[in-house]
Amino acid sequence: MTNSTATAGGTAGSTATASSPGTPPTVPATGGFKAAYAWFVVAVLALANCVSFIDRLILSLLVQPIKAELGISDTAFSLLAGAAFAIFYCGMGLIIARWADRYSRKWIITSGVTLWCAMTALSGTARSYAQLFLFRIGVGVGEATLSPSAYSMLAGYSPPRRLALAIGLFSAGVTAGTGIAYLLGGAVIGWVFAQGEVAIPLLGEFAGWRLVMVLIGLMGLPVALLMLLVREPPRAAGFARASSSEVWSYFRQHLPRYAYVFAGYGTTSITAFAVMTWTPALYQRQYGASIPEAATVLGTVALLGGLLAPSLAAGSLIDSSRVAIRTPNCACSAAADSVFCSRASWRPSCRACIPTRP
Repeated sequence: MTNSTATAGGTAGSTATASSPGTPPTVPATGGFKAAYAWFVVAVLALANCVSFIDRLILSLLVQPIKAELGISDTAFSLLAGAAFAIFYCGMGLIIARWADRYSRKWIITSGVTLWCAMTALSGTARSYAQLFLFRIGVGVGEATLSPSAYSMLAGYSPPRRLALAIGLFSAGVTAGTGIAYLLGGAVIGWVFAQGEVAIPLLGEFAGWRLVMVLIGLMGLPVALLMLLVREPPRAAGFARASSSEVWSYFRQHLPRYAYVFAGYGTTSITAFAVMTWTPALYQRQYGASIPEAATVLGTVALLGGLLAPSLAAGSLIDSSRVAIRTPNCACSAAADSVFCSRASWRPSCRACIPTRP
């Protein structure tokens, strides 16, 4: 790591200004916060991650009713569930990561949670495919605030010997969120479809999939209130904000390593989201399952996987093993779910990016 390069594991705009080349800058152990409070913040961020996946995946349980009402094809629904969200989620993620280097990460996340929950709720008011598409873009933009800001905050709250575990707990919100999205979504859908129209103050009367979207969106808003209890951690000592040209220079210098990671997580995400989006519809079309029945099966499987918490196990293993920290092949193999990510760890240049445990 040099004085003009950004760290690959942090947000894209931080540069190391250590006293000598190759020496990692000093990172505050817990930013001056008590350990119990630091873990509370990790739990809040994990909960936010969980809620983001609930709002992201609820659409997958509503394929049939949305298609029937809007008169759209499977392809059009795929664009709604995938492209409308993912393109803006990825694009805005880069911009928001730059903001996270400059402004309060707490308020970026708080604003993002409020935005994506509001956009999810407003999806229930959409009167056309175009309106629903725009609301899904809003969900993507809101959720793009979470990961870059949360990873940066975790580094400020967690000492190096516990950082991987904190990241593992935050990542467990993904698997837990997937399971809860199905289970909670299925329960809400079962209740909603049995109620008929329900009046919601200030919003009007809703029924069917529209009421589901409104309720799921409103349920996530308390997480934004929890974020008000989170304090902004101090920036790591020895880091300075990088210019866009410095970030781009670092990216080009390490492009092969980034390419493998991008390919690994990109292909994994394509497969995972295709399965998560269309498996509920498969259960309904092929096996005649109702939405709650399909949701119960899929949610139970996903939640059990989350409770097994491979991300927590990997984080704990990395934290407890000097070999895992110092040998990138071991660290990447323990944490990565793609052969491309493991391939990246074989490159000698990876060693400079994995800090030695103090």
